[in-house]
Order: sequence, then C-alpha cells, then structure tokens
Amino acid sequence: MKFNYEIHKLHKVKAVEFVQKYHYSPVMPTLTKYFLGFYIDNELRGVLTLGWGTQPRQTINKMFPGLVSKDYYEIGKMCMDDDMPRNSESQMISAA
Repeated sequence: MKFNYEIHKLHKVKAVEFVQKYHYSPVMPTLTKYFLGFYIDNELRGVLTLGWGTQPRQTINKMFPGLVSKDYYEIGKMCMDDDMPRNSESQMISAA
C-alpha cells in the first residue's frame, strides 16, 4: 500500500510525546533541530527528527571533504504508529 504522507513541522513537545510512546528508546538526541510529523487523513502516524550527530563537523568532513556541519542533517529519531503496515517506514524516509 502506498501512502501520501502530509509532512508538517511539529512542536518539540508533541514529537517527544510520540517518540516516548512508539520508539524503543525515549531519549531525544540533544542536537535535534527539526521535528517532522507524518500525517495520514489529519492523523499523526509517524515522527522523524533531524539534527546533528555526536561529532557533526568530523562526520560531514570525513564523508565530503570541505563541507561543514551546517551543510547536513542526519536522522536522530524515527518512529511510527504500531498500526501502520509493513514498509511504511521506508515510505516515510522517501517522503522526507
């Protein structure tokens, strides 16, 4: 089944609540910059957070010499409502 997610920025509190409910690790990375909500029929079904890892400058420069941390974000947390079918997470990453 193919989903057409609507993606909206979420308030941090709402994102954290969702992550604490559905993610195996409720701790939010400290360098999170964006909280994205994935909606189907106006219902929040998934959350994906973007930010920097533990060594952002070294990470990006090792992969792409010359770039700096402002040039990238990485996924911090990603989780989805348990009722969603198989492969929904892959579609969520693709939509992001």
